[in-house]
Amino acid sequence: MYFVGLMSGTSADGIDAVLVSFEDEARPEICATLHTPYSSELLDDLIPLSEAGDDEYPKINALDEKLGELFADSVDRLLRQSGIARDQVVAIGSHGHTVRHAPNAPQPFSLQIADASIIAARTGITTVADFRSGDIAAGGQGAPLVPAFHQSVFRSDTSNRTIVNIGGIANVTYLPSSESKPVLGFDTGPGNTLLDHWIKKHRQLDYDADGRWASEGRVNESLLNALLADPYFHQSPPKSTGKEYFNLAWLNRVSVTEADSLEPVDVQATLAMLTASSIAAALTTWLPDTGEIYLCGGGCRNQFLVSLLEARCAPIPVADTSLLGIDPDWVEAAAFDWLAQQCSRHGMAWDCATGNGQAAIALAPHFDRIIATDASQAQLRQATPGNNIDYVCASAEQVPLTDQSLNLITVAQATHWFDLPRFYREVDRLLVPHGVLALWCYGLFQITPKIDVLIQNYYQHTVGKYWPPERRHVEQSYDSIDFPYVEMTTPAFHMQVDWNLNQLMGYLATWSATRLYKKATGKDPLPALAQQLTAAWGDSTQARGIQWPLHLKVGSKP
Repeated sequence: MYFVGLMSGTSADGIDAVLVSFEDEARPEICATLHTPYSSELLDDLIPLSEAGDDEYPKINALDEKLGELFADSVDRLLRQSGIARDQVVAIGSHGHTVRHAPNAPQPFSLQIADASIIAARTGITTVADFRSGDIAAGGQGAPLVPAFHQSVFRSDTSNRTIVNIGGIANVTYLPSSESKPVLGFDTGPGNTLLDHWIKKHRQLDYDADGRWASEGRVNESLLNALLADPYFHQSPPKSTGKEYFNLAWLNRVSVTEADSLEPVDVQATLAMLTASSIAAALTTWLPDTGEIYLCGGGCRNQFLVSLLEARCAPIPVADTSLLGIDPDWVEAAAFDWLAQQCSRHGMAWDCATGNGQAAIALAPHFDRIIATDASQAQLRQATPGNNIDYVCASAEQVPLTDQSLNLITVAQATHWFDLPRFYREVDRLLVPHGVLALWCYGLFQITPKIDVLIQNYYQHTVGKYWPPERRHVEQSYDSIDFPYVEMTTPAFHMQVDWNLNQLMGYLATWSATRLYKKATGKDPLPALAQQLTAAWGDSTQARGIQWPLHLKVGSKP
């Protein structure tokens, strides 16, 4: 399934378009990207709309149409570049461009332009838009919108992560390792917006490349403290803001005449420190359990800003989201692909042997209702709740559902434990005609030939006898498991992460065979393996691509 995401951020540097495949729902694949800068003439009309002025509505309407045409043109050029036909794209998710964001007004609203009707008419593709208004109508702030996407693709079972998106406005998403704890997202304050406006005013440049100009200045502590005293920075989340608040008028109002009395380069350095300090303070105050920080958005290309943030957040490690598999420049646009996919729903699905609900959560956006079952009540108590997910304690061979009520049945890495004849009778009873059964497992991961030899030896010889007998079905890619329907031909899928050696060792420690080895022998097998891997890995802090092949058996009931 292909989706297109369209994004114009608060930095107003242009349109980001991204083509994403969701064939592997756990790890979307970015297939093509396109950035279209705005012309200086368009920016002259667009930027003033974030502030109150005369004759606004005709200007907004005119730009709404103009941006709709530009967004549609971006889609066409993206598809030509990728060789994907329009009819292969399920939907477009278009954020548009925010011109006003007032979530705390007496009548809260958020206004984006880039007419979605024009995009849909020009491309012939279903277009999903107006995300922020929908969030406000549901009781939210209308921003940030991407925490659910971040949770889907960036969450870790072993570390509390915070994703920091530095666009015109900076926002954070806190992803606790425990699925029983809530995800939290909010805007921390200015990201690039003040830096961009200040360098435009004094050097006629659109942005400070790599933060080079700011790095030449000195931070003025008096000005910094005056800016940080703004009530927004001390307001508890949830909260959101925009360029209609943090702009040069705000800078002049808060600092009175102080900013104009300093060397412009020193103000630029101070504004960079304001962004870094406000993000770091938000983490310290509201997200103190953060264990890892990953950056995305244009601001993560500002090396001076990143160095300030690293210093302010130490000793918490700071990296960008490329280590997690998605280029930081395209996280937001990919998120709107994902949000578009949420609107493609149908029928009811059963996720069998759901465990803690990971597959159920991934399926939930695509179906009206998910029934997620597991034989272990203890597992279900750890499951992540969902509005359209019903968790039921039941065996795979007998579930309390009516005949022909399901469009899809999925089983991830568990079929080899079932009484297959009884399970398949239940499958046939529950699926509607042409309903789909999908079973899958994943094999041993691969990194490099030298490392793979060491992992294979550990898997087969060190802990080999501690794997249960049923593991052989996984090793045989489920080819040894009978299947009740004619199998479909499926594309080749894989999961991929970028991990350093320490992260890999943490994963190996979760293997059941590793735990059983330790229990049986009283010894930990991992230190010896770590020593061998260090020699083959090189710099242990260097992240390497790690891939697991996915093996699917998919068929449709006649």
